[in-house]
Amino acid sequence: MCAKGYGALSLWHLGYPDQAAQSAVEAVTLGEGLSHPPSLAHALYWAALVHQFRRDPRAVHEYAERLRALGTEHRLALYAAIGDIMRGWAGCYQGRVESGLREVRSGMEAYAALKVRLFSPYFTALLGEACYLTSEIEPALVAVEEAMHLSDRLAERWCQSAIWQLKSQILMSSAADNREEAENCLQEALQLARRQEAKSAELRAAASLARLWGEQGRRTEARDLLAPVYGWFTEGFDTADLKEAKALLFELA
Repeated sequence: MCAKGYGALSLWHLGYPDQAAQSAVEAVTLGEGLSHPPSLAHALYWAALVHQFRRDPRAVHEYAERLRALGTEHRLALYAAIGDIMRGWAGCYQGRVESGLREVRSGMEAYAALKVRLFSPYFTALLGEACYLTSEIEPALVAVEEAMHLSDRLAERWCQSAIWQLKSQILMSSAADNREEAENCLQEALQLARRQEAKSAELRAAASLARLWGEQGRRTEARDLLAPVYGWFTEGFDTADLKEAKALLFELA
């Protein structure tokens, strides 16, 4: 069950979002067959995480709701906290931005109280994203800088590309003219993804950078950057990242 869960996360990063989702489902199915609530909670966590990467808030909400209920029922404080964080993130994308942010913050407080460090860089980045979605730009930047610090200190680098890209989004939403710094963040996100051979992260960073270049009139450069990354994929064409990349390539044609 754990192998299916970890495998799902690995498959998403390697560029196989559909296989990642299937592996997550299989982990949950295995967990449901065990009379061991912590195992099922672990599987639900991986499923929520993978669908968060797939940018599917409906699925994230469903898995997080189950995770939170299971954690509360069996007094599994860690999983109840993660359920709050993930459900809050989903809420932000489902139009419940204020309550979603409150839920993420509540989950983060509970998670920190347990003094668990594993995955804290990524969860801190999700807090930054929730702040960004509610237009709390300064708290969002503080959270993303903390996520970067934690990632380096804990040597938890699998999420660094995502954090750099999030920082770019936040910078472009601020009042100051931060376009150059935002572009530098996207370049860092792209290079990190390439070094890690994380194709899904590479696609997301390449699409963001191509969009920025397109706005600057650098349409040919933008298309030349994004087209080969998009062309590498053989599945996941119903995911938000691939649909947006396809639409952007059409705009840049």
